[in-house]
Amino acid sequence: MSRRLIIALLCALVGAACTIHIFTVVILGAQFGYTDDIIVVICALFVGRLFLIKGWQADIGGAFGGGIGNTISDDLGVIIDASMGTSWLPGVTYGCLVPLLFIPLFTIIADYLMPVEAK
Repeated sequence: MSRRLIIALLCALVGAACTIHIFTVVILGAQFGYTDDIIVVICALFVGRLFLIKGWQADIGGAFGGGIGNTISDDLGVIIDASMGTSWLPGVTYGCLVPLLFIPLFTIIADYLMPVEAK
């Protein structure tokens, strides 16, 4: 087995153990944080891969995917949390999506500060 596969399996094992712990022992806020981050990570990985497949920069795709995943998870949080009411939904959505407009600027800054040479 390759070292990369072993590390991935160990991470999955730790993740499974944490999942069992979180859903069997109530830790205040842990279930929401867990669900929130799972959505963000999945979106970041898949959109980053999609960008890579299209021949675009995967890091930019990951940033967009993470932002979209964050928007989805925050919107779900607003919908589920009855104390907020759905009147917050447009503002939360807007607040999550506007920073995505700055990704091109952040990319230029990152390329200037930490240039990556093509292989």
